[in-house]
Amino acid sequence: DGFHEAIGDFIALSITPDYLVQIGLLDKGQVPSADKDIGLLLRQAMDKVAFLPFGLLVDKWRWGVFSGQIPANGYQAGWD
Repeated sequence: DGFHEAIGDFIALSITPDYLVQIGLLDKGQVPSADKDIGLLLRQAMDKVAFLPFGLLVDKWRWGVFSGQIPANGYQAGWD
């Protein structure tokens, strides 16, 4: 189920300011210096790291549903 997430992340992370300059969507003067990357990189890392426990919980629940360990009448209780 996470395949589409990986593709989306791949595309989003491949669009760099240098690439936008190369295709003419951004002027070279508008590209921030490399020392401005730290905040952006930290934010991207925190978005991904914070999602990991939730993603694991959802996948464990989904695995339980598909394997039959969590019956249809126990979907809500499967989150416990």
